Amino acid sequence: MQPDQGIGAVAAEQYGVFTRAQALDAGFTDKVIANRISKSIWGAVRPGLYAIAGAPETFHRRVLGGVLVSGVGASASHRTAGFLQGLIPDEPALVDVTVPHGTHYRSRSGLVVHQAVVLEARDVCLVAGIRTTTTTRTVVDLAGMLGPLDLETVNDDALIGRLTSIPTLRACIERVGANRRGMGTLNRLLDDREFGVPESELERVFLRLVKSYRLPRPERSCVDRAATRASTSPINGSGSSSSSMVDGGTARAARSGPIPAGRMPSSSTGCCPCASRGTTSRANPGMWPTRCAERSRSAHPSPLQPPQGGDGLRCAFGRSDAYWIRSTILNIGR
Repeated sequence: MQPDQGIGAVAAEQYGVFTRAQALDAGFTDKVIANRISKSIWGAVRPGLYAIAGAPETFHRRVLGGVLVSGVGASASHRTAGFLQGLIPDEPALVDVTVPHGTHYRSRSGLVVHQAVVLEARDVCLVAGIRTTTTTRTVVDLAGMLGPLDLETVNDDALIGRLTSIPTLRACIERVGANRRGMGTLNRLLDDREFGVPESELERVFLRLVKSYRLPRPERSCVDRAATRASTSPINGSGSSSSSMVDGGTARAARSGPIPAGRMPSSSTGCCPCASRGTTSRANPGMWPTRCAERSRSAHPSPLQPPQGGDGLRCAFGRSDAYWIRSTILNIGR
C-alpha cells in the first residue's frame, strides 16, 4: 500500500486527523511531512497532529485529536464524555481528557488533561470511534465538577436511560476512592434514588420542595421489569427487549427506545400491579416508575392529600398529576 493510501485510510476513520507517528508508520519521512504541510496538503492542528486539507472541523474531530495527542491510554472524559453520551446538552468549549497517573502530558490550549490514579479497562468504551469513559465513570467524574442540581439531572438521565445502575455507580465510587471531591454528594443522591428516580425536571423540583418542607415522601407507582418485558415486543425476534441494562457510551444508540409512559401489563383490575402498599423500588430494585392507568383528579379531593395505596407520584406527569403537584406547590408557598 502506498503511503498516501495508508494515511488516507487512517484519516478516514479518525474524522480526517492523524498523528505524526501514524504518518511515519505509513511510510512518510520528516522531510515529506514538512513538504505536505508547506503546500497546505495537510494542516497542522496541534504539535504532532495533522489533518487532511478540506476535512470538516467538528466537535468529534476536536475530541479525537485531543485523545490522540494525549498518548496511549487517554480517553475523553468529564463534560466531553457527558456530551458525547447525551448526558450534557451543551457542547463544551474545552475538551476534557483523562490519562493514567504519571504520564507527562499536560493541559494546553483548548485541552484539559486530568490524571487518574485508577483508570481500568472497564472504565473505558468507544463512542463514535472515540475512546471515552463509560457512563458510570463519567457520572462519578462529573460529581466533582458539577453543582448538586446539575449532578442530579445527569445522574437521573443516566439511570432512567438505563445506561448505568445504582449498584454499578456505588462500586465505581469504591474503586476510584470514596474520599474524592463530590463523592459524598453523589452517595447521598444515590441513597435518595433508591426510592425511585424522577424522570423530569418538574418532578425533581417537586421532590426538593417535599424534602425541604419535611413532608412525607410520595409513594410511587411501579411495574415489575420482567412483566414489562413480557408486554413489549421482542427486537428482531431475538427475545430481548428494550429494558435490558447496559453500560457504556454506545448504550443509548443500542437501545430501541424507552418504553412509552403509561404502558404496562394488563391486569384484572385495570390498574398497575403495584396497587398493594409496600411494593416500592427499595423493596424490589428491579422495578421502575410508570403511571397507573386509572389515575384521575377525583382520586385526590384535597390538593395536599397524598395518593392512597401504591398509586403514587407518577414520573411522567399526566394532566391530573400536574394539577395535584401544582396545587401542592401553591399550598406550600402560602
